[in-house]
Amino acid sequence: MGGILANKTLGGDFIRENLYIQTIAIDIAYRAGVKKFIFIGSNCAYPGLSPNPLKEEYLLTGELEPTNLPFAVEKIAGIKMCEAYTDQFGFNALTIIPSSVYGHGDSFHPEESPIITGMMRRFHEEKSRNEGNAAIWGSGEPLREFINSKDLARACIFLMQNQTDLDLINVGTSEEVSIKELAVLLKKVVGFSGDLIFDIRKHDGRQRKLLDSSRIFEMGWRPSITLGAGLRELYDPFLTTKAAQGFSIHIGN
Repeated sequence: MGGILANKTLGGDFIRENLYIQTIAIDIAYRAGVKKFIFIGSNCAYPGLSPNPLKEEYLLTGELEPTNLPFAVEKIAGIKMCEAYTDQFGFNALTIIPSSVYGHGDSFHPEESPIITGMMRRFHEEKSRNEGNAAIWGSGEPLREFINSKDLARACIFLMQNQTDLDLINVGTSEEVSIKELAVLLKKVVGFSGDLIFDIRKHDGRQRKLLDSSRIFEMGWRPSITLGAGLRELYDPFLTTKAAQGFSIHIGN
């Protein structure tokens, strides 16, 4: 996975590799007799013009956002494969659709990383070059909802331990931040004091992707990690890797 640029240029890789991974994982889990299986979907699976907050029933009710079409298509395929295995074979599968996930294990690749780690790396590099300016893709106006990977893991455990008849459930924080506000937060975390240059010639993608997480909230689960705390926690391991010295690497898997 990656940001808008990676989705635009690596769509073939994304759809091929993710279809391989999820198809094999779902099928082997069923054949091995797994008692409960959770598939992690994506908020980009919802139609591009769906009203916000995004409800589970909006899936497949309109056209997808073109900037992440291949990734969205393979995620929808995984959701429908889980549902089909449930209907035909009685497989106990649940799909979680999280808000945009960040945290330990994220990629810091210079071109293929998602938005948070991409900006974090760029700000760190500009800081190392004596506080130059940093270019940001798009206008900075779109709103995004982020969830820390640890909170998502806790939600998975919660849903494993609590029975539900649902086959699809959103997991988010119900808190939005603009890309510009996110950039300012990351500047503070990194200690970068240069100017932010928003390149309005670049596509913004969807203006909002806020999930309606009322189903899991009503079950009693809530996120516990604020965005500010999660960003500070993410920067520490970055500094201990070669990525901090400008190498093109992936952290974790």
